[in-house]
Amino acid sequence: MRANITINDAGIILAASNAPPPIGGAAVSRVNQKMSITLGAKPALPALLSLIRALRAVKTTIGLYHSDENDGTQIIQTKVCIHLAQMALSSLESEHRNLFQSKIELVTPQLLTVGNVPDDLSRLARMPLDTPDVLSALIKVYDARMKNLVLAGQSLSMKLCFIVVPENLAWPKPPPLLAQSLEHCLDLTFNYWLAIIYETAMAIRGPFYQHGMIRIDQWPERQFKRIIYPIIPANERASNHRILSTVRLLDDPYTPII
Repeated sequence: MRANITINDAGIILAASNAPPPIGGAAVSRVNQKMSITLGAKPALPALLSLIRALRAVKTTIGLYHSDENDGTQIIQTKVCIHLAQMALSSLESEHRNLFQSKIELVTPQLLTVGNVPDDLSRLARMPLDTPDVLSALIKVYDARMKNLVLAGQSLSMKLCFIVVPENLAWPKPPPLLAQSLEHCLDLTFNYWLAIIYETAMAIRGPFYQHGMIRIDQWPERQFKRIIYPIIPANERASNHRILSTVRLLDDPYTPII
């Protein structure tokens, strides 16, 4: 099977051509089980998000190239998505350094060593949630009484939305409306910041870790750590998929944020 697409800087998927990837966009080529991605110069945030969404169903090693480089790197799908997500975060955060700065990485046994990740986050990351349906996984999590638990999903129109958020949120303010798309109930910058991690969770189908600094109101920057864990059983419709996350401010574990 042969398939080729081009993504422009607005994140719109177009029919592929033999031309190089557009500035701010990307070109994707797939022949049977071989897939390659070539990023254009200065990939734009919408293009990176669109590319992450396009990789949800991919289960193969991918060749990742940059338009100004001759050699590419062969990377498994999960690491490609993490790489693209970090590029998207870095692009957004470079313009909003006064709001947040962060890094993301896959959850590994080494990451979950004592003292590296707070206990409540570690408990979520270690939970076996490979259940045959979403409801069974959610029951496991709620029985574990996780703190500051956030549950996100997709609306009928496949837009990201919140289903459950902690009470008395310190960030964001005002609290987002439940069952409303992120783009309609959050500031554009916050929408993009959270959309990156949620889209990445659905693409890699496994837990990952985000950590860095965040500014709440006018207070100085504060350190945070977050675990994001998607629930995507193979026999469930995409509209039923859910994303769990829990986050902690290291200087105040009792202040809830998303």
